[in-house]
Amino acid sequence: MIIATKGDWREHVEGRKTAWLSCGQTGFVDAAVKRFAPGDGRRLFEALKRFVSSGDFQAIVVLGFDLVLASCNRQEVLSWIGEHLEDEPGLVLVLCGVDANEVPELNIC
Repeated sequence: MIIATKGDWREHVEGRKTAWLSCGQTGFVDAAVKRFAPGDGRRLFEALKRFVSSGDFQAIVVLGFDLVLASCNRQEVLSWIGEHLEDEPGLVLVLCGVDANEVPELNIC
């Protein structure tokens, strides 16, 4: 299941073995306040790929997913997520910083 949110995501991962990914050193990313290096979005996407592929988690929260979409090839990112989540039916992927209207390609639940 894929959830896009600009709001509270905690209820979606409660009770699940969860990984959190973000740019920066805090659990909150505000792109309007903090400047990011050009490679930060790519590094976040590469970390997401490793976490999904590991199979170690029931939920993955990506804080600052809007940075990934802004820094990487959008089609590459969305295609990879769509293809690999088919192989992980029990995984909940929470994409923070976007809403479902911004990423309709993922058929977000």
